[in-house]
Amino acid sequence: MKIKAEIKRNVSCRIISNKDIISFFTRIAKNFKAKKNMEVSLVIVDDDEMRKINKKWRKKDKTTDVLSFSLAPETGEILISCERVRAQARQFKVTNKEEIKRLILHGTLHLMGYTHKQMKKIENKILYV
Repeated sequence: MKIKAEIKRNVSCRIISNKDIISFFTRIAKNFKAKKNMEVSLVIVDDDEMRKINKKWRKKDKTTDVLSFSLAPETGEILISCERVRAQARQFKVTNKEEIKRLILHGTLHLMGYTHKQMKKIENKILYV
C-alpha cells in the first residue's frame, strides 16, 4: 500500500515539515498490507475554519481537532486544526509534532474505514513502536 499525500496549509502552522508529513504517511502505509493505494489531501486550518466546516457537515457549531472526509474510494481529505494540536499537546503532555502525527494517523484510519474502537491498538503500534 502507498499513500500519496497533498499538503495544504491554510494557516501558518510550522509544527511539522511537509517532508516529515510525507515520511509519516509512508510509515502508516508500511503497516498495512492492502493492495489498494490511497490519495489523501491534508489541510491544516485554524479553529475558526474548522468550526465552520464542522457546523456545515456535522451540524456541530464548535471546533474540533481532526475531520476526515472520504471523497471517493481510496481518496479522502483530512483537516487538522493547528490551534487544537497545540492545545492538546499541552493537555496530553506531548510535543506538537507528536500530537499532529496522532491526528494525521487518526484521520487516515477513519478514511480506511476503522472505528474508534478499532483504532487504539493500531495507533499505539504505529506511534509508539
